[in-house]
Amino acid sequence: MVIMQSFKVLNICIIVLVIHVHNGTTELTETTLSMIIKELYNRLDPTALIQEVENANNNLKNLDRAYSNANLPKGHQYSVALLLSKQECDEGKLNSVPTDFKTIRQKMAARQIAQENGVIAAIPQMVITSKTSYTNHAEYRTLNTLKVDNNKVDNNKVDKVDNNKCVIVYTHFSPCTSKCLNDDNKNNIYDLLDKVFKDITPGYKAFVYSTIYHDDIKNQTPQNVFEMFNSIKAVPIYCCYENNKGVVRCFRFNKSGSNTYTKDHCLSQIKEAQPAKHP
Repeated sequence: MVIMQSFKVLNICIIVLVIHVHNGTTELTETTLSMIIKELYNRLDPTALIQEVENANNNLKNLDRAYSNANLPKGHQYSVALLLSKQECDEGKLNSVPTDFKTIRQKMAARQIAQENGVIAAIPQMVITSKTSYTNHAEYRTLNTLKVDNNKVDNNKVDKVDNNKCVIVYTHFSPCTSKCLNDDNKNNIYDLLDKVFKDITPGYKAFVYSTIYHDDIKNQTPQNVFEMFNSIKAVPIYCCYENNKGVVRCFRFNKSGSNTYTKDHCLSQIKEAQPAKHP
């Protein structure tokens, strides 16, 4: 039986209490994922993050002339990975991660990759050298730290990824089609997604975004973005919808083995009539 109760929550997901049973065990569902993302949002406090990033940006511009006129990331985009127990995902709880994200926010604002008690988090990082400038995207930084075969995970604070974990990667903006989901870009995230999620138990992994990346809203068609999202096979993709009142899985395999998707929720911000522009 499913008991459904909806209520309004500031900029994040409603809760619908239901537990799925798959092959005799419970698993992460849209319901429990909504609960986890809501609690993550409350603990992170994105408004406070934006203020701390602004303060850090001002300090950096004062200290380093190279950044004085740079359009630095403002904190609107961020990515957080959660390494939870399977029981936490079954119950939609964050028992093992910090209740206060102040230290995590401060490290993110300082362009560090925060690692603390099951949390890995980052904002985009602009790098300026004498010859060039570029930006490491937030989800790339988070996934690269999570990657199983490197030594970047601080084992004193975050356990390495394994199949005993439930792993959720959240990004405010969806991965961009020009870099993150572009096969021709060496810094795309396809390989990272495969390496991070390949050994995680099905039903205990999720990649979640809240809104389509703004350039893709303006320059892409739903079909183009769908095809790039559809290339991600290692982890189910979810999005928050209707002003972040809930989460829904974007792709499901049908009986023929092809993917179907919930376009109204996952890609509805992109206008159907928009002409296609390839990255």
